[in-house]
Amino acid sequence: MFIRSLGRAAGLTLVASRCFADVTWTGGGADKNWSTPANWSVALNNPTTDRVVFASTDTSDTVAKNMDADWTVGGLRAIQNGGTHILNLCGRTLTIGTNGDLYVQRASSGAAVLVISNGAVLVTNRIYAEQGSYLIITNGATLGGPFRNVYVGTGGNGYMHFTGGSASGGVFETGNIQIGGNNSEGRLVISPGSITTIRVHTNFFLNSTGAAGKQRGAARIGWPDPARGNQWYLPYGVNIRIGSPSARGRLHVHYITSIYDGGTFSRLATTGGGQFEAWLSELIVSETWGTENGSTGILDLAGMDAFWLDAVEARLGTSVSNGTRASRAWVYFPAGTARFDRVYMGDSVNAGSYALLDLSNTVCAISQTLQMKTSGRINIRVWDRPAGLDLSNDVSLVCQGSARITVTFNSAPGPGVDPLWGIRQAGNHAAELGSLAQSGTIWLQKGSFAGSNDYKTCVFHDSGSGFTYAALVTNTMTVPPAVKAKDISVEVDGESTIRITPADMILAVYNPDSLSETNRTISCPGYMGGAEQPYIDFATSGPLPVTNENVTVKIYYEGGVTAQDSAKAVFVPIAAPVLTNVTWQGLARNYAYLDRREWKWGANWVGNRPPSNPTPATVIFEDLDALPSVAKLLPPVPNAGGVATDASTVGNIRVGNLSGGHTLDLGGRTLRTTGEFRVERLVGSGASYLVCSNGTLDVGSQMVILNSTVTLNNVSITVPAQGTVTVSSASTAVFTNGTSINGKFLKLAVGVSDIGILDMRQATVRGGTLDLCDLQVGGGGAGSEGYLYFTSNTLQTIRVASNFFLNSQEPLAGMQRGAGLVGAPDPTVSNLWFLPRGVNIYIGSPSARGRLRVHKDDSSYGGTKTSRLVASGGGVFEAWLTELTVAYTKGSNEGNPVGILDLRAVDSFFAEADSVSIGEDLGTRGTRGEVLLPPGTAVFGTLTMGRVTNPAPSGASYAILELNDTIVAVTNSATLSDTARVRINVYGNRASGLILPGLPSVSNGASVVVTFIQPPTHQGLHYGLKVAGRVAAALQAATWLSWNDSAIGGRALIYEYQGNTYLGLPPSGGTVFVVH
Repeated sequence: MFIRSLGRAAGLTLVASRCFADVTWTGGGADKNWSTPANWSVALNNPTTDRVVFASTDTSDTVAKNMDADWTVGGLRAIQNGGTHILNLCGRTLTIGTNGDLYVQRASSGAAVLVISNGAVLVTNRIYAEQGSYLIITNGATLGGPFRNVYVGTGGNGYMHFTGGSASGGVFETGNIQIGGNNSEGRLVISPGSITTIRVHTNFFLNSTGAAGKQRGAARIGWPDPARGNQWYLPYGVNIRIGSPSARGRLHVHYITSIYDGGTFSRLATTGGGQFEAWLSELIVSETWGTENGSTGILDLAGMDAFWLDAVEARLGTSVSNGTRASRAWVYFPAGTARFDRVYMGDSVNAGSYALLDLSNTVCAISQTLQMKTSGRINIRVWDRPAGLDLSNDVSLVCQGSARITVTFNSAPGPGVDPLWGIRQAGNHAAELGSLAQSGTIWLQKGSFAGSNDYKTCVFHDSGSGFTYAALVTNTMTVPPAVKAKDISVEVDGESTIRITPADMILAVYNPDSLSETNRTISCPGYMGGAEQPYIDFATSGPLPVTNENVTVKIYYEGGVTAQDSAKAVFVPIAAPVLTNVTWQGLARNYAYLDRREWKWGANWVGNRPPSNPTPATVIFEDLDALPSVAKLLPPVPNAGGVATDASTVGNIRVGNLSGGHTLDLGGRTLRTTGEFRVERLVGSGASYLVCSNGTLDVGSQMVILNSTVTLNNVSITVPAQGTVTVSSASTAVFTNGTSINGKFLKLAVGVSDIGILDMRQATVRGGTLDLCDLQVGGGGAGSEGYLYFTSNTLQTIRVASNFFLNSQEPLAGMQRGAGLVGAPDPTVSNLWFLPRGVNIYIGSPSARGRLRVHKDDSSYGGTKTSRLVASGGGVFEAWLTELTVAYTKGSNEGNPVGILDLRAVDSFFAEADSVSIGEDLGTRGTRGEVLLPPGTAVFGTLTMGRVTNPAPSGASYAILELNDTIVAVTNSATLSDTARVRINVYGNRASGLILPGLPSVSNGASVVVTFIQPPTHQGLHYGLKVAGRVAAALQAATWLSWNDSAIGGRALIYEYQGNTYLGLPPSGGTVFVVH
């Protein structure tokens, strides 16, 4: 039993093909007749439910297989690696059973060809031409149905040809047809006279499956017409019928539903003549969700003799969801009628998109929606009788950007035609359509015809017919101005006075003769204000007396001409607040005198209901009303219990824009989140930013700033000890004058993905201490630069309990080609970054050690930036560390990363670290690390310095440890690779320098230089190097050790004393072993 399951488009019937057995042609008989048993793998019965198979055996493009009797089979399949099978029906009829298929495909390579000639084939189930195959109906053969489904090039390129053959009776009838799609090209070749009618009951798909898939293919139907540049057209006179009034179908011409689009096109075009009749649920011509350029669909029916189309929805040249490239559609209708509920055209994102609907004496009726985005175009060509857009009274007409409707009148009105319109809409819409005409969105023009100078184009309402027309009229016709009023619904709070002006209620104005306007008035029932006046003032205190009243707006023009219209004004109380997520839209302030920016107004939120206070939900600010010049106000509002409060509590705040920004004015009050405060640019390359002013931000868990700029002006920020602050992904946070910060956070991260800037120079940290578990500035990605600005007025102490990372992250991963800088640039020192004077830094504790990294990169890509932690003067540095790393890289692509830890200017210094790494390079580029220490004490477990595996040129890498009256005791081991440079400066007040547990491991090129700066002024040993053990001879012979003792009269010696070896001045008493 053969079973094949085929997943097809929604709406197509799926039935498994079942045959009792395959009988394969072998061609082993003395002739090529079907009735010869030796020509088959087993004798072929007649009739049979078995499937006939032509495989790679006995293929020939000259020798036919002769069906020498009428035959009924369970199915017919041609599958081979190249080659041709010619089936000569010998004037007979081949009937394929009701569950059988006619299937042509290649086995694995080459092109499989099945040629059917001289007879009739009857198929009622499915036809396939797939996977590099050709099905050719020729030499008088006919193919009869009706078929259930026809697939041509939907799973690998496929081609079906009617060349010299035809559809039975000229009618090609199928339930569904799909040509192209699934990354495949399909072609249905119809030569003149082979098919006169195409009848599709359900789905007519050209390069579409009707469902998700990679439609990077193409579809052609008809034949390449040499008279039209070999473009594909149906032959003259072919009729097309799709669906029925009781069972609508679908017509797709290039429908891309995958994120992989492809620069191809599909077309259904007619040469002329014939009739088109379609009843559709949807018409789609070139809709794409794709990410590649050049999706094109063409539906050209312009030359047909008769035309009728009734469709629920049309989508022409649209790009939806994640569509990011051009989608182009050309649609041409002839004289006749088209009816739609909804029409969507064009794309407002991609400049290369285009959608054209060309109506040539076509009446196109639309009942619900006509939406034209920027690339949408409608061309209407009218001759002596009305045609064009016929819109219902309630249709939603939306024209975005440069969308345009062009109406060209090519002749004077015919006899009895008045008016000759190109656009008609039920009801009075003269102001709306007229304003579009004055703006150029609707373009009315005359063609060249006799007597054209006696006519003009205009928009007007005819009260007799009840329609508004965009029409061609005689020059003598007077066209009055028009105004359209809109209904408004205004919230009231029972306290304020509402002022409504004519501008608040005017939707559109049409002034065709450009008359001078002299005045605008508004009038209403007497208890609201009464007679005409410039505005209405309505007091809303007490019970509301007004719920739904007619208000009239009137415009006065020169010469006593007026235009007026009425609409409803509804005054409603503020909607009840909600506990669900809300998104700001800012519509409560869309009035001339009502600047309503407070959170309390329902119209300021999508859904027209404000957030409750408190609410556990998220308050969202996105692209709606993203105007930073308009502050969103947080006034004192009652909380859920009805008690006034100066705090608003929400679950989360999320600010995310494509571009633009928001301003939050806290009004001296507190905005509290129980969760996070997040500001980010969601997608795209625009600049998203937030300005927050005048109050307190109390952040429950974390503040996150991504791809955005945040400015806090006169704001107090509170983030709890378990909270985090992250500034990254090309973001800037500026905390301006008057902003105070609660500096106890779990983590502060600046520039951990792309550039991040946190500028606190005008802010103050409450208590003067920035208290963190983790501080990360820079690191986490290519170009991850972190800049943390502050002054000594901002803070006096940074206390980090765990990790102090400059251009590093944990765990180590990713490209750290960035920088980490803290403090501020000093313009007097080439704008190099320094800590402010007097700032204290504490890292870790004796019971819970931390880590300090200044540029540590564990990526396959090195870095080109510098990270610095440099003191400018004063302050305390105290660190209890498991790790101190300054400039470490595994980079193999770029150089030279630089890490600098310069603490020479601090007043007090102590550090204890289990492991110290300086300028350690495990890559192939230069790594440069500098650790410059002041007077004080450090205890290191292991010390590793210098290049390890780097073959970079000399000087590309270095590792510097400079001790200035510093005692550094190494308790475990010291390794000095070839780029290690230890500089020990010994002053007179005490012995200092490097204390080692034994001789270091030193590579050729490393150096230790001891400089005695002053004679000793203290009692006891005076040295710059101390090594445990009696190793004087080894030190004396060491080429890596040198010293300058001129300041102490050249008296420095290498000597052994009490089991240790020293470089310095020997003691005056006791046993000393001196090596000369």
